Amino acid sequence: MNSGLPTFATNQGGPAEIIVDGVSGFHIDPNGGGGGEDATRKMADFFEKCELEPAHWRRISDAGLARIEGCYTWRIYADKTLNMGSVYTFWRVLNKRQKLAKQRYIQLLYNLHFRNLVMTDD
Repeated sequence: MNSGLPTFATNQGGPAEIIVDGVSGFHIDPNGGGGGEDATRKMADFFEKCELEPAHWRRISDAGLARIEGCYTWRIYADKTLNMGSVYTFWRVLNKRQKLAKQRYIQLLYNLHFRNLVMTDD
């Protein structure tokens, strides 16, 4: 999804939260009674629509990228992690200096490890 490819993923677990079905990707029901026929039909319908309407691929792709950028960037994740920490009493009592140190630590972790993963094309 982050590469711009229209995404087909299970409607169970994380993908159900990440993908808006029919807008930023497509949900596939792994437990559906179709035994894979539903997934095949959904994919075939998508490609047929792309053939009839070439802008459809770009629309789904752009919506997927916008969904990632709006909800799942490193900055958003780090901010959510820091905000979750404020729920715990021992983090609530930290002074401003300690909070800045914690933010610097998370940024350091990102720069040393995760940034390289994000920048790879794999």
